[in-house]
Amino acid sequence: MTRLDVGEALAARLFATEAAIDQALASAASLAAALPVARVDAWLSATAGQRAFTETAATISALADARAHIVQTHHTLAALARRLGL
Repeated sequence: MTRLDVGEALAARLFATEAAIDQALASAASLAAALPVARVDAWLSATAGQRAFTETAATISALADARAHIVQTHHTLAALARRLGL
């Protein structure tokens, strides 16, 4: 296996990880958007489901942090690939 082969395999895993984080972020955002609508549709008090909304928002924040980290990983690996001439 050549360095280029190794680099291509890592790139594929990196892109898959980036896509998975983006999909999780989109899914969590969709849930966050649905929660207040569900509360209103069910004629519930504003206090109903607040903990679920807060936890979903925290999930979105954590996923945004994860996305920032994987972007930094991408930059780091791209710089290494350039140094190696890949």
